Amino acid sequence: MHFLLLSAAALLLSPSHLPSINVDVDAIRKQDGRWMKAAATKKPLAWTAFYAPGATMLPPNEPACSTKQQILTSITSFLALPNLAVTWIPTKIIVAKSGEIGYSYGVYQISYTDPSGNLAEDHGKNVEVWEKQPRVLEVHR
Repeated sequence: MHFLLLSAAALLLSPSHLPSINVDVDAIRKQDGRWMKAAATKKPLAWTAFYAPGATMLPPNEPACSTKQQILTSITSFLALPNLAVTWIPTKIIVAKSGEIGYSYGVYQISYTDPSGNLAEDHGKNVEVWEKQPRVLEVHR
């Protein structure tokens, strides 16, 4: 099984005291790393492939995005920023005892060229909610 992102926000939520399950913590860490690599490609569909059906994204200074199309539109606009560089580091990953859901929080850094040609930078905190998904096997013929 693998995890898909249910929600991403640019704010830090208070952590609960759910015990972690190492195997699922590692799975979320790996999936988050794959997501960051996909983001580095600057391809909106690669980025949004990590959102589960029914996911919600909370972009800063915009309304919440609660459909795949809204998420894709927001990410497409974001990835179009000139000279964009974005990274994030999960500092804590917590998984429910059931192993079905978990969340991570950490820090992000963004830089890009603003409309006047100056370097713009932002950094802050983020939280991601992950839900375990059934593994989908691809059949090649």
